[in-house]
Amino acid sequence: MTSKRSIIRHTDGDRELVIDTRHLPLVVTTWFAAPSVELVEFYDRWLRRFVETSSLSGRRVVLLDDATRAERPNPQVRGRMAKLECPPAVVVARVIVAPTAALRGAVTALTWSTGKQLPTVDTIETGVNECLQIFSDNQIVPPRKFEIEPAQPSNPSR
Repeated sequence: MTSKRSIIRHTDGDRELVIDTRHLPLVVTTWFAAPSVELVEFYDRWLRRFVETSSLSGRRVVLLDDATRAERPNPQVRGRMAKLECPPAVVVARVIVAPTAALRGAVTALTWSTGKQLPTVDTIETGVNECLQIFSDNQIVPPRKFEIEPAQPSNPSR
């Protein structure tokens, strides 16, 4: 795991997760390749600590999950993802960028198993606009002017 200026990277073989907190209260996660149980468990540990810290400070956030360069997770990984906890007092909403039918199908399966709606969009730009609307709807001050630069994998062959 590496961290630089509010960007956290964690790899598992050729799979990678990037967590970008530079635009709080917007948190952007980017997944490369098919997520593994180990990556999801790392994310879960990070998310629990982040939620605890945010709860103590009264911060509310929106998660933008970029799966543009991800592959469909296997059933074991989807099962582990279904156990992720995003307390609504801190995590107001999640928006998932899922440009392929296979990824949208995986998100639909998660929705069925958790009973929680997980909206999907086709592009990062649409996802950011959705997040900005969520901030407005929930009286959350959005990040100052910013541009999302999609994360790149640490290994260019990904």
